[in-house]
Amino acid sequence: MRLPLAALLLSASTLAAQQPAPTPPPSQPAYAADSGAVVEVITNVFTGMRTRDTALMRAQFHPSATMRSAAYNRTAQPMIEEDGVGDWLTGVAGAPAAMLLDERLGPPQVAVDGNLASLWVYYEFWAGDRFSHCGADAFTLGRTTAGWKILFVADSRRRTVCGQELPVRPPAPPPQPPFSADSAAVLDVARTVLHAMRMGDTATMHRLFEGSVPMRIAGYRNGAPVIGSDSGSSWAHSVAATTPGSLDERIGVPAVQVDGNLAQVWTYYEFRRGTEFSHCGADQFVLGRTERGWKILSLSYSARREGCRQDLAFTPRDRALLDVVAAERAFAHYADTASIGPAFVWALRADAITLDANGVKLMRPIYEARRNNGALLRWAPSWADAAEDGTLGVTTGPWEWRPARDSAVQGRGNFLTIWVKGPERWQVALDIGVGGDSTARLDEPLLEMPGGVTGRGRLEELMGLDRERIRGGGWVRALQALAAPDVRVIREGQVRGAGRDALSGAASVRFTSLGGRVATSGDLGSTWGTWRDGAKKGSYVRIWKRTAEGWRVVIDRMGD
Repeated sequence: MRLPLAALLLSASTLAAQQPAPTPPPSQPAYAADSGAVVEVITNVFTGMRTRDTALMRAQFHPSATMRSAAYNRTAQPMIEEDGVGDWLTGVAGAPAAMLLDERLGPPQVAVDGNLASLWVYYEFWAGDRFSHCGADAFTLGRTTAGWKILFVADSRRRTVCGQELPVRPPAPPPQPPFSADSAAVLDVARTVLHAMRMGDTATMHRLFEGSVPMRIAGYRNGAPVIGSDSGSSWAHSVAATTPGSLDERIGVPAVQVDGNLAQVWTYYEFRRGTEFSHCGADQFVLGRTERGWKILSLSYSARREGCRQDLAFTPRDRALLDVVAAERAFAHYADTASIGPAFVWALRADAITLDANGVKLMRPIYEARRNNGALLRWAPSWADAAEDGTLGVTTGPWEWRPARDSAVQGRGNFLTIWVKGPERWQVALDIGVGGDSTARLDEPLLEMPGGVTGRGRLEELMGLDRERIRGGGWVRALQALAAPDVRVIREGQVRGAGRDALSGAASVRFTSLGGRVATSGDLGSTWGTWRDGAKKGSYVRIWKRTAEGWRVVIDRMGD
């Protein structure tokens, strides 16, 4: 990761790219004894707090250990507080002698890899017999010559969804609030910062850091365990000095925990410098929720050469998903920092199209003639898919428009973009959107779609479904029958919908199919055209995916 490792284990490395398609859990060394030792360290901390034995507490920490809290302020806004181990111990020692400081723990979740360990545990805090609050503790530990020591600790703090029933030794798992949406958002942050590292995008890396981000590496020197320290800013500086694409860390299936404003991601990785395998280990991200979304509070990783499977390979589709999302974000960043016209000219293929009620239009002439009027258009991908052959991709998500940078948002909606891989980079082949969705927000988590079923890529087959099946007064029922269960429904002037029941429209609507595109791998495609309903008219774009049941519509967009 950020820190030169020659003195620790290997040559300089970095934490890395994105999550490939889910794979079976990688082989890991057996660390049952280490798990028990890690739990003992944490037990000693809270035993010391109950007995006011601050010497025992201090002995469990590494000299470089730091602390954070993810809580709420008095106006119920998320906040991150930074604390020091010494300040905490001073507070424990100075508490009223008659007050028992009692942090009661639920069953811990422990992960160990090499000389790095994480422990995530639900807690309830009691001051004597008075319940105070609950949350989760996230500990990072490293093995040293003196045993396991705490490198970093963060906690969440809340007073809702608390069991208030934990004895010192809990008999059953405690209650936890549901945070599935947060899990997706947390993973998106981790994937984004890793892909930014691979692309050399240090601006995005800094944007996802919350303050000073402590970083730890648990490695070896001359066969003995050693802990190295670094920071997020130093990591970004080292990334800026490398060639984009030369740092390739492939990660397995991550384990995610979320509680209130605190989250943790733990994942196995394999690191390559270019095409040469270097080492493997585990990454631990600790994140906190802020008013600006989830941010990284701490990063730690182990590094080893033993027990590495060396089989986390990217398929062309895996790589395309990473690169298409990165291209969309780079496109949006260009428009935000420069202006709308030049950004679109940069992103568009020479033959890129959009549609209106009169049919297909070439886009480049429109944006080449556009003058900068100071308006600000911002957007972010929240859904991405790519073909198995790695040549075609699709992104969609929310947008917002302001007449000037310092003005309020005047419009919201959803965009849809089809990307094609060119000889040098990904470029836009079709771009279109709709307005009127007041719920669209740029902080939506990114959803990456699973792969489809490959086959012979024939545009005629897809056009036939578009022209012959979705027609006449029963077109809505036909479209519902051809739609995926989780189809995204994008309509002008409407909140974005999801699922077959969201597909609706007047029976009098009539469609004219005008074109489409299909990947050579035959698993992803699109069709487009115009529609008319009396005096009303507009355009449509449908994104199709081949499944085990045949072609299915995964996005249906209708607008002016």
